[in-house]
Amino acid sequence: MSLQPNKIRQNGTLATLLEAKAMELARRLNCVQIGTIEAFNASEQTASVSLNFKRVINDTLKDYAVLVQVPCIVLNGGGGGLSFPISKGDTCVVFFNDRNMDNWFATGAVMEPDTARTHDMSDGIALVGIRSLANLLSGYLTDGVKLWYNNCQITLKNGSLTIDNGGGGTVTLDGGNITISGSMVTVQAPSATFTGNVAVGGNLAVTSAFTVQGKDLGPAHTHGGTQPGNGSTGGVN
Repeated sequence: MSLQPNKIRQNGTLATLLEAKAMELARRLNCVQIGTIEAFNASEQTASVSLNFKRVINDTLKDYAVLVQVPCIVLNGGGGGLSFPISKGDTCVVFFNDRNMDNWFATGAVMEPDTARTHDMSDGIALVGIRSLANLLSGYLTDGVKLWYNNCQITLKNGSLTIDNGGGGTVTLDGGNITISGSMVTVQAPSATFTGNVAVGGNLAVTSAFTVQGKDLGPAHTHGGTQPGNGSTGGVN
C-alpha cells in the first residue's frame, strides 16, 4: 500500500502517528554525543565516558549509563604519531559506529559484525579535545602551531621555532640565528667544532689542555729565549 501525501495531510491521526514514529526512530539512532572522560586505561587506550546530556524516560530526566571501554583516537600514521595524557574531566566527542565493532577492536581484522546491532552506544569512539565556551583555551595561537604540556611548550611560526621548558630554559631559532638561554648550558660530546668566530662576554675557564694552533697554552707551557730582567720572552715552545 502506498501513502499519498495529500491523504496524510487530511488524516491528522495518521500524520501524528508517522511523526511520532519518526521521532522515536531519531531518538534511538545514536550518532554523535558530547562526553566527559571518567577514567582512562593507557594500556588499552580506552576510556570510560559519561555523556553530557540527559534523556527522557516516562517523562523523567535520566542520566545515560557510563560508556565503558570506549576506544580513544590517537593521532598517528606512517610510523609517526602524537600521544598526550587523557585525564578524568577531559571533554570529548563520542562517535557511534554504524555496526558492532567488537570483533574489529579485539583483532584488527576485517570480519562480519558479532551481532546485528546498529548505531549502538556499545560502539562508541572518543575524540578528546572539544571545549565549551566556559572552558576555552587562553591565548589561542592564530599564526603558528603550539605543542604544550603544562608549562612546557614548543611554538612553531613561519621562520622561527621556540622551545620553552617553563623553568627558565629556552632555545629560539629565528631565521639563521639560534639563541640558547638558561641558568646553565652543558654540552656533552667527545668533541665540538666551531667553524666561525667565537665571542666570550664573560670569564672563560679551561679545566683541561688548552692549545692554539697546536701550541699548548696550559699551566705547564714554557717559552724560549728567556732572559733575566724586564726583557720579553720568546714564543711559546
